[in-house]
Amino acid sequence: MLEFSLAYERYALETSMIREVLPLRELTPLPCIPPFILGIINLRGQILAIVDLKRFFNLPANGLSDLNKVIVLRHRRLEVGILADAVMGVRAIPLLEVQTQLPTLEGL
Repeated sequence: MLEFSLAYERYALETSMIREVLPLRELTPLPCIPPFILGIINLRGQILAIVDLKRFFNLPANGLSDLNKVIVLRHRRLEVGILADAVMGVRAIPLLEVQTQLPTLEGL
């Protein structure tokens, strides 16, 4: 599992869904999009939407910094980047520590 933080809480994603992790850079905001979409980045010629899960889940925001990371997820043919405050790394997580996923994130 890839462990990362959002609003001082820790979360994890299965590594099979993760394409890569990269620093947040050159974000282009777009008009008329939902507030949880921060904008887009150019990832080696591919346009990638960046989702701010803190805004999506109404978590406290602490602004953007050079420390933010983008976790690029791939699910079937869809790729999207999610913003993380920090990435702690990959580790095995005991089953007792894993909470069930939210129904709004089915398939992820």
